[in-house]
Amino acid sequence: MDDFKGPRDLNQLTRVTGAAQLMMAAARLERLNRLLRPHLAAHLRDCVRVGAMTESMLTLVLYDRAYATETRFSAPQLLASLGNTPEFRGLRNIQWKQARQTQPIKHHAETITPQPAMDIEDWLVRAQARGNHNSSEG
Repeated sequence: MDDFKGPRDLNQLTRVTGAAQLMMAAARLERLNRLLRPHLAAHLRDCVRVGAMTESMLTLVLYDRAYATETRFSAPQLLASLGNTPEFRGLRNIQWKQARQTQPIKHHAETITPQPAMDIEDWLVRAQARGNHNSSEG
């Protein structure tokens, strides 16, 4: 399995192509990742991402070397399964690449942590207490 040899930084990417094209490519990869996940075994869903796709070649990036052999041997079944999806029709080969890092980069929506809901009554009591505290100091 080859090491992934993609662009190393955003400046290198934007020199080659414009920002709008870069954003469209990122959106396409994210859509392909969402379509790919149901076709992967459950234990592979968090360690495999789409790296690139041409008309006949799908490049998948593997984040855990422990699954390298399994992914290579399961490629024909995955290819057949993906062939039923319109976006993946015409694929003839799957290429596996080893990622530089061991953890996939999370989508920005996955990094948002919801704040616990605060009871409005509790918030009003705290605000009033702060107001009383501040007015007694002045």
